[in-house]
Amino acid sequence: MINNEFKITLNPSSNNKIRQFYWAIPFIIQAILFLTDEFCYHRNRFIPLLEKWGHVLDTLVFLICIYYALYKDYLKRREWKYIFWFVLSCLVVLKEESIHYMLPISLGEQWLHSALFVLHPILLGSLGYFWVTSQKFIWLKPWFYGVGFFLFYYIAQVFL
Repeated sequence: MINNEFKITLNPSSNNKIRQFYWAIPFIIQAILFLTDEFCYHRNRFIPLLEKWGHVLDTLVFLICIYYALYKDYLKRREWKYIFWFVLSCLVVLKEESIHYMLPISLGEQWLHSALFVLHPILLGSLGYFWVTSQKFIWLKPWFYGVGFFLFYYIAQVFL
C-alpha cells in the first residue's frame, strides 16, 4: 500500500512558489543561453543572410507554439496542431547546422547550440503540459513577449 503522505508531485498549479520556480528553471536556462549566444557569439562573427532568415523562421515557429499554450483554450482537436508546430519547431532549429559547418564557429558556440537543442523540446513539452492542464504562470507571458521582441530584432537584422 502506498502512503500518499510521501507522494511527490510537480503540479504547476500549486501555490507553492518553490514548485513554480522548478518549472521555470529550464526557461531561465534557455533565456541565459540564448542571450549568451546572441550577444557573445553572434555579435563577434559574420552571420550570413541565410542564417539571419533562419533565425526569423526559428523564432516565428517557436512563437506559434508558445501562443497556442498561452492564448488558445485546450481542445482535443487543437492538440494535433500543437504537436505539428512542436515537431516543426524542433526540426527547424536544426536546419542552421548545415550552414554552421561552413563557418568558423567556436567550440563554445557549438556547445551552447547543442544545449539549446536539448532544451528546445523540454520547453515545448512543458508548455504543452501547461496548456493541456490549463496552468498559467505569471512569468510565461513576459517570456513570450521577450521571444516576440527577438522576432522583430531578427527581422531588423535581415534588413540592416
